[in-house]
Amino acid sequence: MSYADQLRELLGLTDVVYRHGLSQQELFHAAIENDRGRVAEVGGFDEQKAYATALGDQGPLVYYTDPTSTGRRVKDTFAAAYPEIDDSVWWKTDFQRYDPDDYEGLLGRVVEYLNENRSTLYVQDLYCGSDSDYAVPFRFVGQYATHALFTTIMFPKGLTDVTDEDSKRWTLLNVPHFHCEPERDGSRSEASLIIDFKRQMALIVGPMDYCGS
Repeated sequence: MSYADQLRELLGLTDVVYRHGLSQQELFHAAIENDRGRVAEVGGFDEQKAYATALGDQGPLVYYTDPTSTGRRVKDTFAAAYPEIDDSVWWKTDFQRYDPDDYEGLLGRVVEYLNENRSTLYVQDLYCGSDSDYAVPFRFVGQYATHALFTTIMFPKGLTDVTDEDSKRWTLLNVPHFHCEPERDGSRSEASLIIDFKRQMALIVGPMDYCGS
């Protein structure tokens, strides 16, 4: 099954445009051309976020995060508290329960938003860990080329001899252009990071665009 078929089965993504497996150089230029969002407290959400230095794509990419997200937003980090996993999770102040019904509704709205807008999503297939005996397949799917570029630097790719990849894979869906509404979505703010142990995925929505998230 192709990555697109897997994402259709996992999430219901049907009408999006994928840019899969781009090189670091391609992602560098895509970030400068396409990554848009808020970079100042009083700014709008269509500002350029990524810039080259005088070294061009042979140097660093300068990336301006949202002013509310200059580090990890730990108070907005959750897991969907499905009954079957609730007793197995170490819940704490910086990793709280998210109502499963609210999460299902939010995830459905995010997917609907992406399909309706025929969104462009950057996809990178990587691994958490470099030892084939222990590496966990990791698929990044997101709106910002900067984030996709970050994952190619942080995580290895192209490992061989990793068994049962499909069953081990975790997926990150990163949608900074979709902002939560707390009263509707059950979130604490306009941004949320929610781990979904049932689907082996994480959902990041809203202006939580610090790369470490």
